[in-house]
Amino acid sequence: MRYVSESDGLRVDAFGSMIAHVSQVVGEVIKYESEVIQTETYDNPQSSINMCMTTVELFMEQAREASINNEFPMFAQGLFKRALDAGNGNEELGALIKVKR
Repeated sequence: MRYVSESDGLRVDAFGSMIAHVSQVVGEVIKYESEVIQTETYDNPQSSINMCMTTVELFMEQAREASINNEFPMFAQGLFKRALDAGNGNEELGALIKVKR
């Protein structure tokens, strides 16, 4: 099976370079979400679980269309579905911790 980057014609090392450039942004997102979890302030989200579920569904669609491994998107979809079923859809992404605890 191919990976997402390969299915789109992107070299794996080029994908790694791209991720290196956005790693600071990813770090800031992780820092923010960890503060949300620590303070349990899930309301007034910058990125709601509903919004993120849309992205997960796009990952699932891409995996299907490109015939690539879908294990990670399936895992994420299940986790997000549990959060939606628990009524956390309009809360911050960090509220996923509620279904993991």
